[in-house]
Amino acid sequence: KETNVNEYFKKVEAQYWQLKHYLNYRLGNESIILPWVQVYEDWLQSLKKIKKTNHKEIPGCVSSLCTELLNVTSSFEGASVLESCVQWYNKFYERNFELQFAERVRKLETDILHCNFSSQKMAELTNESSEVNSGPSKKSSRKRPAEEEEASSVITSPLNLRDQHRRGSNTEDDDFFDDYNESEEENENEETSTEVQLIISKMENVNCRLFKYRIVNLSEKNLVDPVNIVFSNDDKKRMRKFWKEMEPSAEEKHNTVRRSKWEGSIKPLVNKYALAIEVKAETIFDDNVRSSSIKVIFEPPFEDEFDFKKHYENLWVQDIYRRFICLFNSPFNILRDANTLEIAYREAFVNPLIPKAFDDLNDKIRFQIGEIESKLRKKQRNETKGQNPRVNSGSKHDGILKIYMNASEMEIGFMEVVGNAMAEDITGYHGDMKKLFKVMQISIFYQRQHHLIRGASEDQLLCIQSFGLLVYQRETTIYTMHRIKGGLHVVDILTNFTIPDNRDQVYVIDEIIEKAYLFKSSYGLLYKVAGSIAESVGIFTI
Repeated sequence: KETNVNEYFKKVEAQYWQLKHYLNYRLGNESIILPWVQVYEDWLQSLKKIKKTNHKEIPGCVSSLCTELLNVTSSFEGASVLESCVQWYNKFYERNFELQFAERVRKLETDILHCNFSSQKMAELTNESSEVNSGPSKKSSRKRPAEEEEASSVITSPLNLRDQHRRGSNTEDDDFFDDYNESEEENENEETSTEVQLIISKMENVNCRLFKYRIVNLSEKNLVDPVNIVFSNDDKKRMRKFWKEMEPSAEEKHNTVRRSKWEGSIKPLVNKYALAIEVKAETIFDDNVRSSSIKVIFEPPFEDEFDFKKHYENLWVQDIYRRFICLFNSPFNILRDANTLEIAYREAFVNPLIPKAFDDLNDKIRFQIGEIESKLRKKQRNETKGQNPRVNSGSKHDGILKIYMNASEMEIGFMEVVGNAMAEDITGYHGDMKKLFKVMQISIFYQRQHHLIRGASEDQLLCIQSFGLLVYQRETTIYTMHRIKGGLHVVDILTNFTIPDNRDQVYVIDEIIEKAYLFKSSYGLLYKVAGSIAESVGIFTI
């Protein structure tokens, strides 16, 4: 009597309800092969509904079987089975997709050769092909019933309740991205490779919000995340190749002013401080080990008269080592205190490591910290909403990195900190990550518009990128996003590091400083590239 379950469960005996048998049945009895996400979700939801049903016709053993099948999916063995099922099913799906695409091409070529097409008939054929391949249009999908919109897939990341409470709802963001993607598709006039078209086509009709924005996070490791379900390993290798090709080359990264300064004065200073406080591995468990004098870390890190531009980075390095010395000698360690406020954690260790490294470049590159409102988000909301008496507010971030191009301020980097160094908040982590990726996409959009209206070509804009810094507990991850021709946005990890919380791990500090310094150097390179684009089209740049 249960009418809201798949026909499979009404025709097949309960003893055969395992996932592999269910997939075989769907493949053998349905004319259209649906994406894995929809088929797997249908299996899960059907089991849950049968489990909750209290009809007399359904014995208790069936409910117990449903419970057992659902529990297996979350076990270690179940994860292995699930991964094999995903790979097996996606091979059939991709093969079927290619055959359907080839058949439509063959039919189109045959009709062109043997028929005298009217423009109206050609339009009808094109629309029919689009409907088969893509499903409902974006406009119609935005008008679906509320209960259908709210039905979320098990692989969709949960809402960031902490972020909603602190910074407001994301509804306006979602509305903007629908409008933004639609306008981009209509206005873009650029060549798109077949590989990119195929990747984008796989993202359609998948219940993943980031896919609607054409964002792919290549760093995602979760096996049931849409990125690892929809795309094959070859797809991900191809996208990672695109991402690496758009990154500055190793030679470009090495031949910078910052790199020469790092090797000439900053690295020797780091080595000097590290020698004074590091604990050698062979003496960690020894008693009465004489430690080196740390007085050197409190001496002036430069000679002669102080020059802000020349000596600031020396002071930045010294400040970091001083903070860790005080932390390791203090009876109270905020990196091990679950009650420390997020703002205290940010001010003590997050902001000094990266944002403060940019303080000597404030006239060109500024890392603004605090609860900072994104002007880009405010701008795009006002451009995509009706004229209201109040101006829509932008989203707020824990830090925004800005550069100045053509006398204009452009936001190209964003930072989010999820609680303190001990906070376990997976919901907040995923919510802030998606929030970063969304605003990174907006940044690329407005960077492109900034240069396009000044006459820059598409090829000149391939170097454009945006950055996101996500701090979760003691780990900092820096993401970089690139836009591939056709509107596909690929994001991956540029670098990451973990803040040490005891003296035995102080050797990690020099690694952190080097990664933070070279990240700053990459921004300097981006600033120079942005300036060269403007100069090449004859426009003045600061």
